[in-house]
Amino acid sequence: MNFFSNALFSQTLRAAYFPEQAINPGMFELEGQYWQVPTLKTGEPISDFLLPSQFIDFYEPVALDKPDSMTEGDPKPHSIRKLSYLPRACHGLETVEAWQKGGRQDRYEPAPTVKWDAIASWEDFVAQRKRIFANTYRCRRKLEREVGQPSFCFQDNREDVLATAMAWKSKQYRATGEVDAFANSQHVALFEALATQKQLQISTMRLGGRLLAVYLGFIFEGRFCAWVAAYDSDYHCYAPGRQLLHYLLQESFERGHQEFDFLRGNEAYKWKYATHTRLIAELGQPDLSIRAKRQLKEVLKVSLLDLFNAVPPAKTFAKTMALRI
Repeated sequence: MNFFSNALFSQTLRAAYFPEQAINPGMFELEGQYWQVPTLKTGEPISDFLLPSQFIDFYEPVALDKPDSMTEGDPKPHSIRKLSYLPRACHGLETVEAWQKGGRQDRYEPAPTVKWDAIASWEDFVAQRKRIFANTYRCRRKLEREVGQPSFCFQDNREDVLATAMAWKSKQYRATGEVDAFANSQHVALFEALATQKQLQISTMRLGGRLLAVYLGFIFEGRFCAWVAAYDSDYHCYAPGRQLLHYLLQESFERGHQEFDFLRGNEAYKWKYATHTRLIAELGQPDLSIRAKRQLKEVLKVSLLDLFNAVPPAKTFAKTMALRI
């Protein structure tokens, strides 16, 4: 079980997306494993079609034979129901070497992670990644010479941080042509609710009072999970995001975490640090309504591509509207 299954996250989903409904974690059985999934009062688990949010990374199976895996407010084993499908489930954990040799890239999406028990010492971790740490050190010295001495904070609850981080990330989304997730007020409300509940790990790098970089994440059952990274693009030549990441990696190691989890995504920078990866893919068979929605989506996608090719201004309009949804 991971953070996305626990009762507090279900409550946050309700606050952000379903204010008129009760959301509680429900226990389900799928392909011989147990899964805890946020569930509507009707008993329907929240799927991608009910909640099209990129911020629910994946679910992991629950070990019902381990009482410590259950928290207050979680469902009891006797209330387990059948589940037919999960869009993103963890199918296992393997080393980076096994992932690179295994030819699984067409079947699974990776979720790279650092397993700290695979690392003898912090010095060994740095030595094995000498080039990237040396480069970051040079960026740090350059910043100190040209601008000033930065400071780092593991948990920064000052009022300017969250809004600034989301604004930076919105700018990044637009610059790279991606849909701006934080143009959606419900996604903004999710992070605000997590911060209010003190479930959001907010780490920063500053220069005096000025923010240079922010990492948003969470710590759950010994895993530091790096969720959203953002930085001031005016300072990109000093690699502030990477400087903050290196600070957090060392803090995670020294605080005795079991893992530093980069979550789902095949970004190149994650592989510079990862020792292992989780294997993420759908599980089970989606029901008829989901398959029908998928087919409709594909038909619409083809039709829209034809329209965009015939009428270029339509593409600009659609992209603008997508950023506002």
